[in-house]
Amino acid sequence: MISGVLLSIPLSMLSSSVHLGQLARNLGLFVTPEERQRPEVLLEFDKAMAEIPSQPVDAADALRNPGAQALHLALLPPEEILSRRQQNYAQGLMYKTMEEGLAALSVAEQRELFSRAHSLRELHDWIWSVPEK
Repeated sequence: MISGVLLSIPLSMLSSSVHLGQLARNLGLFVTPEERQRPEVLLEFDKAMAEIPSQPVDAADALRNPGAQALHLALLPPEEILSRRQQNYAQGLMYKTMEEGLAALSVAEQRELFSRAHSLRELHDWIWSVPEK
């Protein structure tokens, strides 16, 4: 009974060693079958993912592209009730974006704008209502 308690400390120290862990992995100890050979379903998943063309989504896409905007809105936390000052600030950012473009906003201003679902929806509607130049 006491031997388990006495051996627990050195065994814990040995099993938490990165060097010994890498050595055990190289020897094939404590390795699951999935780590030795990737399962077929994951190989098929990798192949399917490689065939999907992907493009990075930037801030303009989140405003213009309905799919990107819907994804962004879905990932936002629920909006808290804004004070009048916060509402006016968000409205000012929207007007600045409408007049000068998204590039005119600082990173902090873009972060503030993109954290407000109402502002994003309003800008999205405005972008789609204005004819392209």
